[in-house]
Amino acid sequence: MTSFSTYGVGRPDEGGGPSITVQPPTISLPLYGTVNFLATVDGLEDDAVVWSIREGEVGGRVRSGGLYNAWYSGGVFHIVATSIANPEVFARPR
Repeated sequence: MTSFSTYGVGRPDEGGGPSITVQPPTISLPLYGTVNFLATVDGLEDDAVVWSIREGEVGGRVRSGGLYNAWYSGGVFHIVATSIANPEVFARPR
């Protein structure tokens, strides 16, 4: 399972600065399941992001296009999308 909140420079939750939103915001997968995450970047010219898993490799694998593959171990893992143009702008787990 993963979950996201929008976050970034200028505290976008207060109405300012660039932000990233990730869809789907929450997902449950079976072991070895896959899902494609989509990041929407607002307020920056470059909309490219780098994907990562907060828990590291134990949480599975996420590829550059947002394709996530769950591994053989269950658990709650957190996918993070970070702007390449401005690494201070990211969508992080709640």
